[in-house]
Amino acid sequence: MSSSQSSSCTTHFESPTRKRTALNTFLHEVGLSPVKKVLSVEWDSASERTKSDYQRKTHEIMEQIFKIMAPGQEASLAESLFTKDTTRENGILHSISRAYISASSWGVQRQILSLVVNDFSFHDLQKSIPDLTRYKFTAAKRHAEKEGVGVPVSVSLTHREKASKGQLDHFLQFILSPAVMTDSPFGECNYKLSSGTELTAPKIILNTVRTRTVNLYVKFCEETSFTPILSERSYLRILEAIQPSVRKSMKGLDNYAAEGGKAFDDLKQAANILGQIGKDKKWVEDVHKLLNDGKQYLKIQYKLHISRSSEVADHCCSFALSDTTCNSEYSRTCDHNHHQSCLECENVSKAIALINEAAMEVCFEDEDQKDEIQYILQQSTKAVYEWKQHILRTMNQDRARQSVMDSLQPDEALLERDWAMKFLPMEYRESQSKWFAKRGLSWHIGVVSMKEDEYQNITIVHIFDSTSQDATLSACILENTLKYIKDESSQIKKVYVRSDNAGCFHSSYSIATVPIINEKSSVKITRVDFSDPQGGKSICDRKAAHIKGHIRRYVNEGKNVVTANDFKEAVKSMPNVKVIVCSSSPKTSFKSAKIEAINSLNNFCFDEHTITVWKQFEVGAGHTYTYADLGIDTRKQLPAMKVLSESTLMKRSKPGTIQTKVNRGKDMDDITSEGPDKSASPSTISCCKQSDDDSGNLFSCPEEGCISTFINHGNLLRHLDIGKHRYSEDNVSLKDRTRMLFTELVETKSQQGDLMHHVEGSSQTLLQKGWGLKGKREAKRFTADQKAYLEKKFNQGEKTGHKCDPEEVSREMRFVKDESGRRRFKLSEFLAPNQIASYFSRIALKKRQELNTDFQEEDLHAEESTNAIETLRTNILETES
Repeated sequence: MSSSQSSSCTTHFESPTRKRTALNTFLHEVGLSPVKKVLSVEWDSASERTKSDYQRKTHEIMEQIFKIMAPGQEASLAESLFTKDTTRENGILHSISRAYISASSWGVQRQILSLVVNDFSFHDLQKSIPDLTRYKFTAAKRHAEKEGVGVPVSVSLTHREKASKGQLDHFLQFILSPAVMTDSPFGECNYKLSSGTELTAPKIILNTVRTRTVNLYVKFCEETSFTPILSERSYLRILEAIQPSVRKSMKGLDNYAAEGGKAFDDLKQAANILGQIGKDKKWVEDVHKLLNDGKQYLKIQYKLHISRSSEVADHCCSFALSDTTCNSEYSRTCDHNHHQSCLECENVSKAIALINEAAMEVCFEDEDQKDEIQYILQQSTKAVYEWKQHILRTMNQDRARQSVMDSLQPDEALLERDWAMKFLPMEYRESQSKWFAKRGLSWHIGVVSMKEDEYQNITIVHIFDSTSQDATLSACILENTLKYIKDESSQIKKVYVRSDNAGCFHSSYSIATVPIINEKSSVKITRVDFSDPQGGKSICDRKAAHIKGHIRRYVNEGKNVVTANDFKEAVKSMPNVKVIVCSSSPKTSFKSAKIEAINSLNNFCFDEHTITVWKQFEVGAGHTYTYADLGIDTRKQLPAMKVLSESTLMKRSKPGTIQTKVNRGKDMDDITSEGPDKSASPSTISCCKQSDDDSGNLFSCPEEGCISTFINHGNLLRHLDIGKHRYSEDNVSLKDRTRMLFTELVETKSQQGDLMHHVEGSSQTLLQKGWGLKGKREAKRFTADQKAYLEKKFNQGEKTGHKCDPEEVSREMRFVKDESGRRRFKLSEFLAPNQIASYFSRIALKKRQELNTDFQEEDLHAEESTNAIETLRTNILETES
């Protein structure tokens, strides 16, 4: 075999080998030249001529072998031997192609390709996978070498955080603003972090839906020039993380609303039972609809219909709040007839009447079931009407504040005061031992609203390291607050005072101290008003929320707030807020004569020698007491309260005019108003400007039914401070306006009469004059059997460590049997949960008194309040569920 490329005669096994000798012998026999040398270089490195020589020689040898092995069939044998079988390989490529196309991501496709890249060429794979590129093929080979054939890539989770701590804190502080959020009186949220750590925080309720809340915040940032702003989706993700509720819960600890809401649910349950034992499904559905509509009406619309004078007895404050037992002192004669009735109010009474009638008609399974239904009806009916009365009294008492704000003169001020919830000390770095069992700081908030060129207010805070919140200290704080009002605005001569019904404010001692304060102060208290019990939150709660938010930011800067002085240092930079650090409560006080039925009196007007009192605002001429009648000696001195230190009041720069765009409507307390006061100064806050276009106003008033909207967040806060809400036209819903308009059209075109329900005279109305006044609770002594049962339940809770729930005890009491198998208690002996909770409190405090000689009456009130709140929480949770 000749070749142009020199090939050394190197042998790989033996030299000369027997195999090559045998091969040459065979070649000699078939007439071919012998093999003289073998290939000594790599095939890929050999020249084309060398490759051609070796291919030719091999072909000649194989051809002779085929002739010997299959004479005459050489071609067939060669074809079967050298033709490649691709059936199995085609099946593999088809499966890989289908899996590749179905893959959801490039990562999975790369993982699939890595299975075959080492067995098939790029061109073979491209025939089965048309969109395969050289880059993907190379990436798959790299994956097979680095990660392994078919091994998934282990991806480490990384978080790309765009929001800084400052941006997040700014948004959360906005969310916690009282104009955006309402504190929930019950419930907690549990948050679980990625690390497994669990956090607990109180629930909050957004006053608007989440998307609108984000829009409000963006507008607020533009107003305050806060940058940079995150995307809308980022803020929605933040809201999803904190899981706020969206205005589904009642605001504030309102016992009447909670019990009233639960009463509607109990009535529906009673209707279900009556439907099972005598009434049909249609009756149950009709009653349920009436109850659902009635509940929604009382929660939302009823207060929009209330006015000082109305031809509907359910809506007329003068008629509902007149005490007929006191002649004209606490009673007012209406100058109109109550010949109309409200369909929604009637439907509430109708639903209750239908259930009562059904309870008289059906045949009960046993006496236990009958008494259970009757008890539910008695308690629920009472709770529903008490809720309705409470709403009416609350709206009427709120008119007292609004009347002051509407007629406020430059030499007058409105002072609203309240004891805030105790402030828990905050530290920048706080250990667990300090976190538990904290002692709070008592702080009193007074918000003074004045009108010079425009409305403005200042907040005066009195804070104590330790004190008791009694009437003596509250009177000293009031006297001290008047002094600071005079120092800050020398033109103020008269002050109207408003507060809630706390015992430290609403007591004979507190009222008797006002003439003494007036005698010593150049600023005179003209009138003292009290809101209805459980009458909702005031401006003091909003200011307290602002102050606590400011303190949280102060602590985040590395400071601690653990004492009253620390509190003052943290808050002193807030505009229009003054902090006074005081010593503990004064212990001495003078005795004053008790004012008869002080708890039923809510408005007190002070003259030089007399006090005129009213049960309800502007209802009746009032009853007048002289100072001598009450044993008031204006020469007496109030106990001195020591002021330790105080901050300097930083006045806020005067803002511009506040313009409020609202829909067409009227004020609740002034049905006959013709519009805003045209003589008002241009710089005065204008809350009455009407406009049909409110599309540009993002900030809506959170008060239910108020239609005021604002361009700026600051204007909304001022609107809430003033409290002058505006409601839709005629204070009626669209349904009512439609009905009234239809009635007028029918009356015009025919003489069919008004579609609203009429009675022939006020004497035929089902409601009695004074129906809205708070009734006296009937006091009944517990029987020996009741006491024994309750004491057994209380002792059972002490032994097991699980306190008995008054709601459960009340329910069990209606079914418990005695030893003979008969029901232990009669219908008249059933007890309500609040009665049981009060009795448990007295048992607990009696035992504490035996062990502790320093027992105080305040402990009893505190224990009863705690149990009342716990019972309320249970009722609300059951109502919402």
